[in-house]
Order: sequence, then structure tokens, then C-alpha cells
Amino acid sequence: LAHPTGKILVVGHGLLFQILTTVLLGLPLARLREAPMLKNTTVTKLMTRNGKTFSQVYRDRQPVGTTPLQP
Repeated sequence: LAHPTGKILVVGHGLLFQILTTVLLGLPLARLREAPMLKNTTVTKLMTRNGKTFSQVYRDRQPVGTTPLQP
């Protein structure tokens, strides 16, 4: 999917976004529960330059002392 500005907003439930971010970051679903679970009303920003590989650049409400899950 492409958008003229290159930005999209997706709204949904926490578990859906936990699955979505795991897949978009290129991680196997078996690692789904390794990252801190998303809280309700969390904002997560992913960045891509080619529409195929993504990196997490922002997540509010990140539990203290944790870092985003990376491949």
C-alpha cells in the first residue's frame, strides 16, 4: 500500500499491534511475548524506506528499564 505523503495511521487493539509490529520488524511470531506487551492507548511509530524493512523509532508508555525488541 502506498500513500502520497508516505504516512498512515492505523488504529486497533493492543494484541493486534503486538502481532503487527513483531511481523513488520521481521521477527518470528514465536518471539511475540518477548517484548513488553503494548498497553492500551500506546502510540508506536515505525519507519521504512523501502516498504519492506521496518524499524521501531518511537513507542510511548514503554515500561521503564526495557528496550524495544529488535531482530
